[in-house]
Amino acid sequence: MRRVKYNDLWWLEKAVNAKTCESIEKISPHELGFARKIYEKTVGGDPMVFVEGKSPKSVTILLRANSKQYLDELHRNILNAFHILQNFIESPFVVCGAGSVEGLLSQKIKKQSGTIDGKEQIVVEKFADSILEIPLTLARNVGMDVLDTKTCLQAKFANSNGKIKWYGINSETRNISDMSLSKIIETVAVKQQIFKTAVEATNLIVNVNDVFMKNIIDNTHCHVDGVVHAHHDPGKNHNHFEQEGLEQRQMHQYY
Repeated sequence: MRRVKYNDLWWLEKAVNAKTCESIEKISPHELGFARKIYEKTVGGDPMVFVEGKSPKSVTILLRANSKQYLDELHRNILNAFHILQNFIESPFVVCGAGSVEGLLSQKIKKQSGTIDGKEQIVVEKFADSILEIPLTLARNVGMDVLDTKTCLQAKFANSNGKIKWYGINSETRNISDMSLSKIIETVAVKQQIFKTAVEATNLIVNVNDVFMKNIIDNTHCHVDGVVHAHHDPGKNHNHFEQEGLEQRQMHQYY
C-alpha cells in the first residue's frame, strides 16, 4: 500500500499492536505486530484493504447508505450510541426509559408544588408541566392522542398508591405500559445532565428582569432618479412611481 494517511496508520497500530517505521532496514522486533488476516475487497466499486487483528484495540465500522443525508443521520446515530456506552461505562447505572422518568418526576414535582406559598408555586407547576412534555412528545410522534395520554398517564401515577411505577410510552403497542417490564432503559448520566440543563435554563429565564428589543433596521435605498426611501421589510413586494405617475425600474442601491 502507498500513500496511506497518517490517521489510518495510527488506528492500524492499535489494531495490530505495532509501530510505524520509516524504513524496512530499521525495523526492530518490538515494533512488529500481528494480524490474523489481511485481504483486499471491493466495496461499492472501491478497493479496500481489511486487516483483522488477534486482539485489536481499535475497530472500523463501515457505513453505507443510498444518500449523503441518510448516511449523515446514520453516522450521528452511531456516535450517539457510542457516547451512551461511554457514559454507561463511566457510570454503570440505568433507569427506565420511554418518558417514564419524566412522567414520574413531573408528578412528584407537581405534588410538591402544593406545599409552596406565593408565586413560586406557579413556577414549579409550569416546570413540572414542561417535563411532562417529553413523554407527551413521544406519544405524539407515534400517533397517540396527547390529551388522552396526559390524563391517562397522570391517573396511573395517582393510582400507584405512593409506589414507584415506571409508566411510559410503548411505541410498539401505542399505549401506556410499565417500562420495567418492557426492558427499555436509559443511562442515569444522560438523565442527570438533561435535568441539570433544564434547571439551569429555567433559573436563567426566571432571573431575567427585562428584555431590550432591537429596533428594526430600515433598508434605505435610492432609485435612478435620485429618490431615497426605506422599507422595514426588504422582501415585501412594492412598486415605485415617479411624480408623473410612471412606474420606475426596480433598480435599488442599498446603503
